[in-house]
Amino acid sequence: MAGGELTGSTRYYVAMKCGRFLLGFIVVCTLHFSLPRLMPGSPVFAMLGPDVIGLSEKDYAALEAELGLHDSLPVQFARYFVNIVSGDFGFSYFYHLPVKKVVLIHLKPTLMLLLPSVVLSSLLACILGAVAGRFSGRAGDLVFTPLFLFLYAMPAFLLAMVSLDLFAFRLDWFPLGGLKGMDTGGCSPGHVLDVMRHLFLPVVVLSLSSTAAKFLVMRNSVFSSKHQGYVLYARARGLGEGRILFVHILREAVLPMISLVGLHVAFIMSGSLLVEIVFSINGMGALIHEAAMNRDYPVLNTCFLFLTLVVLTVNMVTDVLCGILDPRVRV
Repeated sequence: MAGGELTGSTRYYVAMKCGRFLLGFIVVCTLHFSLPRLMPGSPVFAMLGPDVIGLSEKDYAALEAELGLHDSLPVQFARYFVNIVSGDFGFSYFYHLPVKKVVLIHLKPTLMLLLPSVVLSSLLACILGAVAGRFSGRAGDLVFTPLFLFLYAMPAFLLAMVSLDLFAFRLDWFPLGGLKGMDTGGCSPGHVLDVMRHLFLPVVVLSLSSTAAKFLVMRNSVFSSKHQGYVLYARARGLGEGRILFVHILREAVLPMISLVGLHVAFIMSGSLLVEIVFSINGMGALIHEAAMNRDYPVLNTCFLFLTLVVLTVNMVTDVLCGILDPRVRV
């Protein structure tokens, strides 16, 4: 019976989190729809730029009608929402390509940088934080805690600039930039090694920058858990310290880490965009910068919408995982 009740509560919890995600998705789409219409200026001027001066009133009105600006706001929002759900994000003014294609081209380098950084920073935080918390006051804790406090206070772009100047410009260990995607040179060993060489320094910089907060949370969680009754009981049974740490203590201490990873995705993504610009990686950061400089509003709006939806999705997944792993969260 308890198992049935647990299954029912889990389903209710997952359904509630999915409902909140849908509500957040609608709110984000509403803001995404409203903000450009609250800004001064006309979409026609944004699309044509200075060329709009030579446009007649008849042609100007025809362009507004083609863009659907003569329709009521509810009709415009309904059409906008249907386009978003169907994957139609409009046409880029600057690239002269569908926005979806432009975003997908620049998304690949960002994922190549982001995914290894998230995995590496989470593993580093779990292992080093667990060791520092379990053996607090000893050599490992006295080295890693001040180091990550220093990294926590340093912005990602500053760490990227210092690393680029030292390891790429002065020591010439790594290239200054010029990362190419996997689709430009296939999967030949030489090209894969070249991509890894270009990605190594940015991934390390982003990983270290995003590890600091997670390390501190893991250290404090392990430090507070090591005096719990179940730990004393495991030690009384004669279990080894390694097994107590990585089997018993980590199972309890990893739950705050899961939540923090979800909350930290936005920080990692914002740091990734700045790191891309520093290392001349043609990813989402470069795309947002170029779209802002060239007033390519469809691309800019789609990038912000995509990044917001990624954060919403990751937070929903981490909340659901925490609820499944720890029944206390569902109460």
